[in-house]
Amino acid sequence: MPYRGDVSWKPRRRGGRPVGTAIVVLTLATGIACATRSGATRGEPPAAACPSAEAASPDQTDGARPFDLAANADFAGYERAVRNFAARTSPGQAEDYCVVGFASGTDWRLAWVLGGGHIAVWSGGDAEVGQPRDLDLSTDVVASESDLHGSTYLVTREWVDRLTTGCRCFGHPVSTKPNAGKRKD
Repeated sequence: MPYRGDVSWKPRRRGGRPVGTAIVVLTLATGIACATRSGATRGEPPAAACPSAEAASPDQTDGARPFDLAANADFAGYERAVRNFAARTSPGQAEDYCVVGFASGTDWRLAWVLGGGHIAVWSGGDAEVGQPRDLDLSTDVVASESDLHGSTYLVTREWVDRLTTGCRCFGHPVSTKPNAGKRKD
């Protein structure tokens, strides 16, 4: 299914608990892989839909650009970190995640993990994904800047959309599967 940029903010229920949905979840659940340096993959939007590396940061931070997680020693273990996060936040669920790193020169580096109804920050290395920040898409996203009311924790839909686009264009997909080793007799 091609990317259409549609967003559903109405919470759904899965297993009796509300689950927020957003472009992050819709994009990843429809099988759209993240772009690679060699070009778009099957199901990708045209390259024109992707921002420049300079404009990809969701915070529009001066000088922040995506970086290749696999090429950085502190972030090369991103798949394991995302799977540990998924096991903690969505145990037993098959989920598709996307993780994208942003850096500002040598000043700072961080990665955002999107999927499973969450957006979480990861500082790399042995740090847990979601420490110190794990956003629940069903409760922590507001429609506009005016709905923030001074909050330093809530984020806007526009911010989520920018991060989702950055991840789709510059990130790495990670899929998790529920415990496949268990048999039903």
